[in-house]
Amino acid sequence: MIDKAIIVLGAIISLLELIRYLLQLMD
Repeated sequence: MIDKAIIVLGAIISLLELIRYLLQLMD
């Protein structure tokens, strides 16, 4: 269960990083 939480957290963080990168490209 803890492993699953870590995987989910990693996925969310990578998604946020991707969104921030895309927003920087749009500027």
